[in-house]
Amino acid sequence: RAIEYFQQRIWYGGSTEEPDTVRATKTGDFYDLSTGINDDDPIKFVMGTGQVATIQWLKSARGLAVGTDGREIIMGDPLSRDSITPLNPKMSAETGFGACHIAPVYAGMAAVFVAAGQRQVREFSPVIYQDRYEAYDLTRFAAHITRDFATSADRILKGNALQVKPLQVVWYPRADGILCWKDTATTEKVL
Repeated sequence: RAIEYFQQRIWYGGSTEEPDTVRATKTGDFYDLSTGINDDDPIKFVMGTGQVATIQWLKSARGLAVGTDGREIIMGDPLSRDSITPLNPKMSAETGFGACHIAPVYAGMAAVFVAAGQRQVREFSPVIYQDRYEAYDLTRFAAHITRDFATSADRILKGNALQVKPLQVVWYPRADGILCWKDTATTEKVL
């Protein structure tokens, strides 16, 4: 379901057989998935969130961001930038909103993702001067984008794409064919 390159390893997550497990190859050897205890050995780690949370996406940044259907998680230590190892995966469940299967895009230091239910866009970003992340609701002042209050019809988001030039914009096609957008000036934290 999810694949990402991070710290010279290929990371996999959300398989049918192990929906709440991440695996990573041996450092520098993208074909070796055998497990071990040396720092450069392949990694297998079950997300310990208290429930089976299916991994929806992986995104590399200061740490490895993991979006599940119930939580947003950071693996690694963003402050020290030490490598993730088989004996020290350094997992931290940061927020509990949940994500859908649509891979996030990066806008500055934030992973902008479509939340579970496909009716919210959230910005998963570090909180400055604090050792934590937050997932701000970018659609809180624009509920009409994903909900038709006259007919109670859902307008779910079906994907996303990042446009870099001439302005940075994230595009979101809806199921009804309408194309919505969000500029990536994230200081206001709204869509």
